[in-house]
Amino acid sequence: MRTARVVGLAASGTARDTSYNKIINFPAASNANYISFNPELPALTGLTVCAWKQDKDNGRARYWFSYAVPGNDNELILGDANVSYTKIIKVKWIHVCGAWDSETGNAVISINGKAVNTVVVKKGEALRAGGNLVIGQEQDTVGGGFDSNQAYIGNLYNINMWDRALTQAEIASMFNEGMCGIFFAGLSGSEPIISYADILAKEMHGDVSVVDGECDVVECPPVVECPVVECPVVECPALFCPEKECPVTECPAVTCPEKECPAVKECPVVEEIECPAKEECSLPARDCPGIEPHQPACWKPLEETRFKGGVSIGYIEGDINAAKAVCYASGTCLAISCAEKKGAVSCQLLTSFGKEKKGKGMTSFVYTC
Repeated sequence: MRTARVVGLAASGTARDTSYNKIINFPAASNANYISFNPELPALTGLTVCAWKQDKDNGRARYWFSYAVPGNDNELILGDANVSYTKIIKVKWIHVCGAWDSETGNAVISINGKAVNTVVVKKGEALRAGGNLVIGQEQDTVGGGFDSNQAYIGNLYNINMWDRALTQAEIASMFNEGMCGIFFAGLSGSEPIISYADILAKEMHGDVSVVDGECDVVECPPVVECPVVECPVVECPALFCPEKECPVTECPAVTCPEKECPAVKECPVVEEIECPAKEECSLPARDCPGIEPHQPACWKPLEETRFKGGVSIGYIEGDINAAKAVCYASGTCLAISCAEKKGAVSCQLLTSFGKEKKGKGMTSFVYTC
């Protein structure tokens, strides 16, 4: 079987982007075919490099990822060792990851989610900063010294590098998601230090090109904004904040003196689909109307006074201040008649009022503004 290995980690002396389904093709063994740039890496005490590969070469050991620093052209290289070679392996897509941790020195190569090789290198040391990264070649000098016999031939996809050693479970999760997976499953909050989009944005030399893959592209539906529906106090006199949280999806079931509260329009249902950075459709929180009367100074109590018959437009129970606010906001209420009995308060909204004597076992107050 053909196994990938870390050839050199030598001892020293970031919703879906445009990179999805875009494959980098290296058509031939030529030292003119490569991508080269300075990724401005800091010193690292852990790292992981992963990619999907489809090799198409003549059986030689070839290298697809090379990081060199001054004084060490093999600071980090990833390639293939020719143990045995078959036509099936030659054209098959495989998922390859190389992970290294300084504390243990373990450098682990995983193929299709399973660890196949572990060596100990650079224990207690660091991958040095300021080096040059080349995709498709092995560097014998920083940024150069290429050999066509070592040049990569085939296709590369979704090359990413992290600044820590990923766990075997995380690597297996990426493989299990499949080549056409959109997200890094199990890697929430862990963005690559070098992303595939970063690599695709760099200059491609020679005959290196980007071609479309065979993954199905799922289009996200346009984001639907939910309408904001409010029931103004001026239209619904009995609308005031209860002690519980104010509802945000519908108006209270209250009959207004002149008209009903308008029905809330339902938020359009957005079809559930796996798309990156999907925005949820939700209604914003609604500010609660205040329960304090608008002009406290104008409310005056008239003791032993009750309303005339046929002028009531509703009751408010439990809070005199709330009744004042509702009466003031309605535009038709001129007074409230509040009765207190055994600590409970009940207020009636009035359009006019007249005097009446004090009732037995109950005191009546009329407030007018």
